[in-house]
Amino acid sequence: MFEHTSRYYNQKKLQYRRPDGRVISYVARRIVPSRDNIATLAEVQLTDGLRLDTIAATTLGAPELFWQICDANDGLNPFDLMSSVGRVVKIPMPGQQTS
Repeated sequence: MFEHTSRYYNQKKLQYRRPDGRVISYVARRIVPSRDNIATLAEVQLTDGLRLDTIAATTLGAPELFWQICDANDGLNPFDLMSSVGRVVKIPMPGQQTS
């Protein structure tokens, strides 16, 4: 259902049967892990024009892993996370996200 790089890859897959008999498949809600439990690989200071996907590609090996950087910095919205030039963002160790 999801690629191994997706934040939903390890989430439990569920089904709901509607009264009319149709089955609706969905993924259990994902709780963002506490950043206190995530080991830091590096820190990156944001500069003008720097993008989260390029940071993820450079540090984690794949641009679609941007969500791991969001998790490590308590950022639900990647655009909010990247909005402050000069801010330092933590890059998590690969494989730290389990949910």
